[in-house]
Amino acid sequence: MLRRQVVPGTVGAQPTARPTGRPQVPRSPQGGANSTEDDPAEAGSK
Repeated sequence: MLRRQVVPGTVGAQPTARPTGRPQVPRSPQGGANSTEDDPAEAGSK
């Protein structure tokens, strides 16, 4: 849970929290640059 909260702050924490839900789904379409927070990442993948 702590890692998820740090996601918006640190980009390195993203890959760690991503695998819990969708590892490549959100990162593939977004590219990694836009996926700074969990909210926008999920909205883009939908």
